[in-house]
Amino acid sequence: MADPGEDFSGFMDYLNAADAAEKEEQRIMAAHELWRQTTYGGWMVRQIQAVSTHFAPFLEEVINIMSDDSSISKIVFLNFVRMVVILVAIGFVLATARIFQKILGTDIIQEEEIVIVHEYATEEEAAKARAEQAKEDKKNQ
Repeated sequence: MADPGEDFSGFMDYLNAADAAEKEEQRIMAAHELWRQTTYGGWMVRQIQAVSTHFAPFLEEVINIMSDDSSISKIVFLNFVRMVVILVAIGFVLATARIFQKILGTDIIQEEEIVIVHEYATEEEAAKARAEQAKEDKKNQ
């Protein structure tokens, strides 16, 4: 015949282990809450959680729309998401191109300096020479 005390053998050890695990979990949660309240990383986590709780109703509605297979809203939403993904990809390519352009530099521009040498001392001499040149050009044509 079986001993009725055997059914509960190790039960107290199990209760003690469960109690120790619960106390350890509470200690870890208290340390985590202290981290959330006293560090910049914890502040950022709190801000992200606040934003996510703010947008939770919207996200729940989106999930409801996505679960309905015959909904026109699902088709419109999927096309909108596709457009956003394409625009983000284009923006990423343009941003990467700008970064490479900043690193490598822009077009090479060669500037030429033009120096005008005056052959004549006065404006009258220059006008006389232009008139003679015009007469020669007329003869040559």
